[in-house]
Amino acid sequence: MSVRTERGPAREAMAARVGGQHSTEGVHSAGGAGVRKLSEVILEFARSVMGDAAAGTFQGAARVAIVAWNLANLPADLRRAGKADLLRTARRFGSAYARQLGRVMDELVERKQRLYPDDARIAATVSA
Repeated sequence: MSVRTERGPAREAMAARVGGQHSTEGVHSAGGAGVRKLSEVILEFARSVMGDAAAGTFQGAARVAIVAWNLANLPADLRRAGKADLLRTARRFGSAYARQLGRVMDELVERKQRLYPDDARIAATVSA
């Protein structure tokens, strides 16, 4: 899995909203030598939802983990709004799915804040 940040207006706006504390450089160069790649950190962080996922399921689980990671880096009010938007969209797939997704997101956000409180990088994409 490869995760990277992207430069551009949306990325810059995100950094501005959270106090400019995020690097706008690619993940591979963020923080300099000795900093683990964000893809490695997210895989470790998301083990609880990824498990032994098959290839198609792995991509979906990775996307959920990345969204949760990014939400965890937002101020509480933006995090709540982002989660609400996500769950509104998820309800198209049924209320049970939306509830389950909400529980998983809460678990992952809490896990990110507990295990990686100082890692403020934002992931923009995921690819195999």
